[in-house]
Amino acid sequence: MERTMEERREAMVEERKEQTRMGHRWEVDIPLDFALLNSNRVWEAKILDLSLKGIRVGSASVPLVGEDIKLTVNIPGEFSEIYILGKVVWTKRTGAIPTCGISFIKIREIDRARVLVYLDKNFGDQLRKKIWWQDS
Repeated sequence: MERTMEERREAMVEERKEQTRMGHRWEVDIPLDFALLNSNRVWEAKILDLSLKGIRVGSASVPLVGEDIKLTVNIPGEFSEIYILGKVVWTKRTGAIPTCGISFIKIREIDRARVLVYLDKNFGDQLRKKIWWQDS
Protein backbone atom coordinates (compact mmCIF):
# COMPACT_ATOMS: atom_id res chain seq x y z
CA MET A 1 0.00 0.00 0.00
CA GLU A 2 1.46 3.31 -1.05
CA ARG A 3 1.75 6.09 1.54
CA THR A 4 -0.01 9.36 0.97
CA MET A 5 1.85 12.64 0.61
CA GLU A 6 0.77 13.61 4.15
CA GLU A 7 2.08 10.31 5.59
CA ARG A 8 5.42 10.78 3.81
CA ARG A 9 5.66 14.37 5.11
CA GLU A 10 4.91 13.22 8.68
CA ALA A 11 7.55 10.48 8.39
CA MET A 12 10.14 13.05 7.26
CA VAL A 13 9.24 15.36 10.15
CA GLU A 14 9.56 12.47 12.63
CA GLU A 15 12.94 11.53 11.14
CA ARG A 16 14.19 15.11 11.56
CA LYS A 17 12.93 15.17 15.16
CA GLU A 18 14.77 11.92 15.88
CA GLN A 19 17.97 13.36 14.41
CA THR A 20 17.76 16.51 16.56
CA ARG A 21 16.46 14.82 19.72
CA MET A 22 19.01 14.88 22.52
CA GLY A 23 18.11 11.53 24.09
CA HIS A 24 16.99 8.16 22.81
CA ARG A 25 13.39 7.25 23.61
CA TRP A 26 11.99 3.84 24.41
CA GLU A 27 8.43 2.84 23.51
CA VAL A 28 6.33 2.26 26.64
CA ASP A 29 2.71 2.24 27.76
CA ILE A 30 2.67 3.95 31.15
CA PRO A 31 -0.30 5.74 32.76
CA LEU A 32 0.10 9.46 33.34
CA ASP A 33 -1.96 12.27 34.81
CA PHE A 34 -1.21 15.86 33.86
CA ALA A 35 -2.45 19.31 34.75
CA LEU A 36 -1.61 22.80 33.60
CA LEU A 37 0.77 24.48 36.03
CA ASN A 38 -1.84 26.89 37.42
CA SER A 39 -4.80 24.50 37.33
CA ASN A 40 -6.21 21.68 39.41
CA ARG A 41 -8.02 20.03 36.49
CA VAL A 42 -6.36 16.69 35.76
CA TRP A 43 -6.32 14.80 32.45
CA GLU A 44 -5.47 11.14 32.01
CA ALA A 45 -2.96 10.16 29.36
CA LYS A 46 -0.45 7.47 28.34
CA ILE A 47 3.28 7.82 27.97
CA LEU A 48 4.01 6.38 24.52
CA ASP A 49 7.79 6.78 24.69
CA LEU A 50 10.17 7.75 27.44
CA SER A 51 13.70 9.10 27.84
CA LEU A 52 15.64 10.58 30.72
CA LYS A 53 14.87 14.06 29.36
CA GLY A 54 11.28 13.85 28.17
CA ILE A 55 8.26 11.89 26.98
CA ARG A 56 5.77 11.56 24.15
CA VAL A 57 2.22 11.49 25.46
CA GLY A 58 -1.05 10.37 23.90
CA SER A 59 -4.27 11.86 25.26
CA ALA A 60 -7.74 12.87 24.12
CA SER A 61 -6.76 16.40 25.14
CA VAL A 62 -3.22 17.73 24.66
CA PRO A 63 -1.91 21.04 26.02
CA LEU A 64 -0.58 23.81 23.80
CA VAL A 65 3.07 24.21 22.81
CA GLY A 66 4.96 26.22 25.42
CA GLU A 67 2.67 25.37 28.33
CA ASP A 68 4.22 24.29 31.62
CA ILE A 69 2.51 21.21 33.02
CA LYS A 70 2.59 19.05 36.13
CA LEU A 71 3.03 15.34 35.43
CA THR A 72 2.20 12.46 37.75
CA VAL A 73 3.77 9.26 36.43
CA ASN A 74 2.80 5.77 37.58
CA ILE A 75 5.84 3.63 36.71
CA PRO A 76 4.89 -0.08 36.63
CA GLY A 77 6.15 -1.93 39.69
CA GLU A 78 6.72 1.26 41.69
CA PHE A 79 4.84 1.92 44.93
CA SER A 80 4.79 5.70 44.67
CA GLU A 81 4.23 8.15 41.85
CA ILE A 82 6.86 10.36 40.24
CA TYR A 83 6.13 14.08 40.02
CA ILE A 84 7.69 16.06 37.18
CA LEU A 85 7.40 19.61 35.90
CA GLY A 86 7.46 19.64 32.10
CA LYS A 87 7.10 21.94 29.10
CA VAL A 88 5.20 21.03 25.95
CA VAL A 89 7.60 21.32 23.00
CA TRP A 90 5.40 20.03 20.18
CA THR A 91 1.88 18.74 19.51
CA LYS A 92 0.35 16.60 16.80
CA ARG A 93 -3.41 16.52 16.53
CA THR A 94 -3.72 14.27 13.49
CA GLY A 95 -4.52 10.59 13.72
CA ALA A 96 -6.72 8.70 16.16
CA ILE A 97 -5.08 9.99 19.36
CA PRO A 98 -3.52 13.47 19.68
CA THR A 99 0.07 13.42 20.95
CA CYS A 100 2.57 15.87 22.35
CA GLY A 101 6.24 15.95 23.29
CA ILE A 102 7.13 17.12 26.78
CA SER A 103 10.62 17.95 27.99
CA PHE A 104 11.39 17.62 31.68
CA ILE A 105 12.06 20.97 33.34
CA LYS A 106 12.26 19.77 36.93
CA ILE A 107 12.56 16.22 38.23
CA ARG A 108 14.13 15.16 41.51
CA GLU A 109 17.37 13.22 41.07
CA ILE A 110 15.93 10.28 43.00
CA ASP A 111 12.99 10.18 40.57
CA ARG A 112 15.29 10.43 37.55
CA ALA A 113 17.15 7.45 39.03
CA ARG A 114 13.84 5.56 39.34
CA VAL A 115 13.18 6.21 35.64
CA LEU A 116 16.69 4.94 34.83
CA VAL A 117 16.09 1.77 36.89
CA TYR A 118 12.82 1.17 35.00
CA LEU A 119 14.59 1.66 31.65
CA ASP A 120 17.45 -0.60 32.73
CA LYS A 121 15.07 -3.33 33.86
CA ASN A 122 13.07 -3.23 30.61
CA PHE A 123 15.59 -2.05 27.99
CA GLY A 124 18.96 -2.75 29.66
CA ASP A 125 20.99 -3.84 26.65
CA GLN A 126 19.74 -0.96 24.50
CA LEU A 127 20.22 1.52 27.34
CA ARG A 128 23.84 0.52 27.94
CA LYS A 129 24.58 0.96 24.22
CA LYS A 130 23.11 4.48 24.32
CA ILE A 131 24.93 5.64 27.47
CA TRP A 132 28.12 3.57 27.24
CA TRP A 133 30.21 6.67 27.89
CA GLN A 134 28.90 7.02 31.46
CA ASP A 135 30.72 3.84 32.49
CA SER A 136 34.15 5.05 31.37
